[in-house]
Amino acid sequence: MKPDIFNQKGITLIELMVAMAIAGIVAAAMFAFQQSQTRSYVTQEQITVMQQNARAAMHFMTSELRMAGFDSGGAAGAGLEDASADMVHFTMDFSSEPDDSGDFTTVPVEEVSLDDTVYTFGIPNDAIDQPGEEIVYRLTDGNLIRDDVLGAGESIIARNFDALNFVYYDGNGNRIPEANLSNRLDDIRTVLVTILVRSGEGAPGFVFRHSDNQTYTNREDDTLYSADDNFRRILLSTEVRLRNM
Repeated sequence: MKPDIFNQKGITLIELMVAMAIAGIVAAAMFAFQQSQTRSYVTQEQITVMQQNARAAMHFMTSELRMAGFDSGGAAGAGLEDASADMVHFTMDFSSEPDDSGDFTTVPVEEVSLDDTVYTFGIPNDAIDQPGEEIVYRLTDGNLIRDDVLGAGESIIARNFDALNFVYYDGNGNRIPEANLSNRLDDIRTVLVTILVRSGEGAPGFVFRHSDNQTYTNREDDTLYSADDNFRRILLSTEVRLRNM
């Protein structure tokens, strides 16, 4: 007996269109979820890297600045050499060349390597003449620069900086105007250091739904930077007491 092919039922065009529409909705929802998760991951990764770089740079710079003026012998003349709102130049006497680098009994020596330069911490020799004893911090083309004047010279400590700012105070906590800094370097006792660091990459607002139109200031309400882009930023401030001044 031959099958009756005319009475067999299949999928109608309307059913097929409905199925395709449902499948499309499900696929769109899955794609949107995947994009949301990717966006969240990328954003958090950017923020984490930015925060780590900012905090590491701040810690490194302020730890060294805190040593400004270290001069246990009192004859090296260490201290602040120059200062402005975007640069600080200081010296310290913390090392001398040991008579014998292998003899740790006559001269206490500790060697620290930084950017392929070995800094020797030993007995101060009442002179500013060793690598690491004259340092300048400044910002150049968005990079935090550490200039080891007597050693390796300029090196990049961190990138993607929008601002580096210094505010100086005397022993009574009064702010020293920038116009008077060159004449009052010996009066400086505290430095307020503020940095503004951005993420390595910006992103279009329609993708990351982020835009930055904020004006950033330091604690004295001085304007440091006015943003108008899609970068994420972190603003850090800390006070450094110059204990050797």
